Amino acid sequence: MLDIQMPEVDGFDVLTGLSEPLPVTIMVTAFNEHALQAFEHHALDYILKPVEVARLTVALERAVERVRQRRLAQVDAGMHSFLDALRGRGREQSRLVLRRQLDPLRRSR
Repeated sequence: MLDIQMPEVDGFDVLTGLSEPLPVTIMVTAFNEHALQAFEHHALDYILKPVEVARLTVALERAVERVRQRRLAQVDAGMHSFLDALRGRGREQSRLVLRRQLDPLRRSR
């Protein structure tokens, strides 16, 4: 979560200073006139103050889901790179065993 108006720097300056890929961001402010700019900076959500618990819960659930999707995409890309590297060795593999945690946000016990 990132507040738009902060002392010395605003939330948009923070986002502009970050490199890609940008973090999943929920913008928070008391002013509704910044909404378009927030989405232009790829904010996932925009919450007005005073923050309501139900609204915050929905935004956080969306953020968790977006992070999960990003992590799964990274795993898939990594597996494709790995398989491409195996194919590049010039020999076929008879078996490949991969272990993949179903929910990358859930910690193993």
